[in-house]
Amino acid sequence: MLDDLVGEIYETVTDRGRLAKLAARLQDEFTSHASALVIAEPDRYFLMQSNVSPDSADAYNQELWHNDIWMQQFLVRTSETVLSGHQMCAYSDIPADYRHHVLEAADTYDGLSVRVMDTPEITASISLYRSRSQDIFQTSDFEKMLYLAPHLKRSLSLQQVFGGLKNHSKLLAQAIDHIPGSAFIVDPSFRIVAMNASAEKLLSDNHDLGSWQGRLIAHNKAISDALHHSLAVTVARGIPAAYPLKVRDRAAPMIVRVARLDSGLSEDARSMAGGGAERHLAIITFTLPEATLPAEAATILSTAYGLTPREAETAILVAEGMGPGDAADRMGVKLSTFRSFLKSALGKMDTNRQSELAAKVQSLFAGR
Repeated sequence: MLDDLVGEIYETVTDRGRLAKLAARLQDEFTSHASALVIAEPDRYFLMQSNVSPDSADAYNQELWHNDIWMQQFLVRTSETVLSGHQMCAYSDIPADYRHHVLEAADTYDGLSVRVMDTPEITASISLYRSRSQDIFQTSDFEKMLYLAPHLKRSLSLQQVFGGLKNHSKLLAQAIDHIPGSAFIVDPSFRIVAMNASAEKLLSDNHDLGSWQGRLIAHNKAISDALHHSLAVTVARGIPAAYPLKVRDRAAPMIVRVARLDSGLSEDARSMAGGGAERHLAIITFTLPEATLPAEAATILSTAYGLTPREAETAILVAEGMGPGDAADRMGVKLSTFRSFLKSALGKMDTNRQSELAAKVQSLFAGR
């Protein structure tokens, strides 16, 4: 029975409207004649109390809660013997020294309360009440409260984390539009937090990439393995990655860059919510090769890497996706001569393969 109740507690993470149902279910679990779920946030209070006779409610209101604003509007059920309801009110309407007095019902002869959590953002408790004729609280009630309180704390913490993620995502979405190329911000499991318009187009064009259940996926195993390895290393060590990625229907490889970002969520918040200490997100960008590099590309390569004009021309043709035979014809040289230029360019640019050379050149001029 308690397992079902725990499930309902976690359903409130995404649907605050379920709090009223949760409070009613709490009452079914306790032998005390009344129970209450009280949640206080900077902008509102939530109170749900059930199975309280009107006379008892009046006594609580006058003697303990002193005609509090959030006790003044309750609904009397048709039976006229049960009082149930809740009201929201501004936090500023409740005196600072009164907030905890309400929540600490255990200070009264007829109250027993478990503080669920108490932070500057939220205060919550589960409270039980008994009539004078009940004599003492049942031990089982107290044990149930202690069992349920950590689950309620975790669900409330998750609400805060998800709310923070939602706000953080809006900021990321605004910033990511200014990043050149197809840019995705993902968590360590490839869940897409934000992406720009170019990234959406990339997915729709199906360049061996797609999304499934909100996560970035690769349809090709080699591409998937490369993405998973680079993301894992980048998140764990903070070392950016950049490498070429061969995609269908393109002679030149697509350039992939992976860099770590702070997520803006503290380790404490993650741990409180029961998740791993994942403090980082990552940005993954995919840059499709430019059909033609800028006119100054040869000069820049010669200056930066000491390439001769012919070596620079070789590097540019390779970066633009041209095969060795076509490139040799374009340059008006024999294939063996082209390969000699290519070998020299590879060495000077500290690359080992033709694909690495193409990726490095494209990376230099991305977004120019």
